[in-house]
This record gives sequence, C-alpha cells and structure tokens, in this order.
Amino acid sequence: MQMAAQIFYLVFYRLIDDIVTSQVIWGYTFFHRPHHLPLEEQAPMNLLRIISLLLAVAFFTACAGGSASPPERQPEDLHRSIRYLNKGAIFYNKGCYAKAAYQFQKAHEMFTAADNLQGAADSLHSMANAYYRLNEMPSAVLVYDEAVGYYQLLEDREGQVRALSNKSVALAASGMFEAAESALNQADAVAGNGAILSGQRLKARAILKIKTGHFGEAKQLIRSAMRSIPKNEAG
Repeated sequence: MQMAAQIFYLVFYRLIDDIVTSQVIWGYTFFHRPHHLPLEEQAPMNLLRIISLLLAVAFFTACAGGSASPPERQPEDLHRSIRYLNKGAIFYNKGCYAKAAYQFQKAHEMFTAADNLQGAADSLHSMANAYYRLNEMPSAVLVYDEAVGYYQLLEDREGQVRALSNKSVALAASGMFEAAESALNQADAVAGNGAILSGQRLKARAILKIKTGHFGEAKQLIRSAMRSIPKNEAG
C-alpha cells in the first residue's frame, strides 16, 4: 500500500508538471501570434500514458501550425522583446528556470514599452510558469493574476482560462485549497458553455481533488479530461 501511494504521488506531480510547464510561450515570430502549447496539443500519447498510470494507481489506492503572412519590418523594441521571450523559452526547456524568469521579465518590460499587450500578457504567463517550477508559489500566483488582467483587457478568454487554471494548480500546491477552487470557478465562468481548454480545466480540478484526498472524484475528472481530447490529437 505504501509503495502504491508513492507511485501515485510521483505520477501526480508529473501530471502537475505537464499541465503547467507545457504552456511556456514558444515560437514567436515577427508575423504571427505565438504558439501556446497547452497540454492537449503537446505529446498526446505521453499524456495518455501518464493518465492511464494515474488512473490505475488511483483505482487500487481508492502538472500550430498554419500558414504565415509575409514578414513585416518591426520596431527594434519589438524585435528585442521577441528575442528575450524566445531566449527565456530556451532556458526554460533546459531547466534553467531562474534565467528563464529573468528573460521573460525583460520581454514583458519590452512588450509593455512597445504597447504590445498580447506579448506583455504572454510573457507574464511564461514568467509565472517559471516561478512555479522554482517553487516560488506566492510569486507565481501574483504573476498569474497580472497575466489574467492583461488577458481581460485583450478580451482573450482562452488566455484567461489558461492563466486561472495554472493559478489554481499553484494555489493547490501551496495548500490554499479554497482559493484554488475559486480560481477554477473563475476559469469555468470565463469559459462559459464553451469548450475553452476544457481538458486543462478538468485536469486542474482533478489535481485539486487529489491534493484534498478525493481520489474517486479525481479519477472521474481525469476520465472526462481524456474524453475532451480531440481524436486527431490522441493518436
């Protein structure tokens, strides 16, 4: 039983990492929006293996392509912003989270100076993810909140849902379960009746249930999350 519990929590933290860390902004160019990499779009077969193992342990023991327009000449400050953001993503993928956070902060400052709200929001979200990986949860929560504010100004519902879901994971990791529940409820309210990042919201809620010891409910949520993954991304 003790070994099964250890396996359960090992897979649980792998799931948290996948939910939060797969969403660093990557691939900024001069002529199209950045590619967000939500869990549903990144290594779907790896996701299914992780979830299958999590479900098995939980049962026994009751984290775009598309065409691009021709490049246009961009101001130097925007060019530098993009360079900082991409450099931050490189550091992040290498596990150098403190260096990544610094680069994302510089990108945010430059995007703000260039009046580029989308870039400012995305760099904040990536910065918060880096703080999460550094286990600096208060900073992560604060920066997720800032990112939500920018996404609200942009009327970017997907950005709001993503940041609120990740904020919930950070709050749950800090033992602030009521606040985590509140963040998820906000994400659901923003998503409305649509399917905006439904898989991510369900997995974040499953994490909260696991942290509070409700393994049966977590198992059902994970099953629902699996069903929400588009078939063309599951194989």
